[in-house]
Amino acid sequence: MESRRHQLRDKDSLGECKILSVNPWYVPDQGEPAEGVAVMLESISHNVAAGGRTNTVGECVLTTYRPNDGTVVGEHRVRLDKLVITGYDGNGMPIEVAMMPAEYADFATSGLTVTVSEKGKNEITFEVDPPPKS
Repeated sequence: MESRRHQLRDKDSLGECKILSVNPWYVPDQGEPAEGVAVMLESISHNVAAGGRTNTVGECVLTTYRPNDGTVVGEHRVRLDKLVITGYDGNGMPIEVAMMPAEYADFATSGLTVTVSEKGKNEITFEVDPPPKS
């Protein structure tokens, strides 16, 4: 697997929150990166959240205030979600299927937290089980 570089790239101060680049990626239990996972980090100490979506190699760039600006320093709660549209109902509304267990799609139940530091690399890997097969 190629090495992944994660560097602080934006130290602009926005209010009391310093924004740092964070490049999380998601790996399911089979060890393969997952594309299209919505990744959200919610700051515990600041009233702000950052989000992004994983690319074909499972990496994503977070956005808080400006596109791809990263997120704030400190502790964050995390939620991960991936929905796939499998068709449409009679009203034209999409029928979506969750591609991971529902508990990961909520900050309160995911059990995932990360700390974003001003020093060093902010390298985050999430390893979660896929949803049970029905």
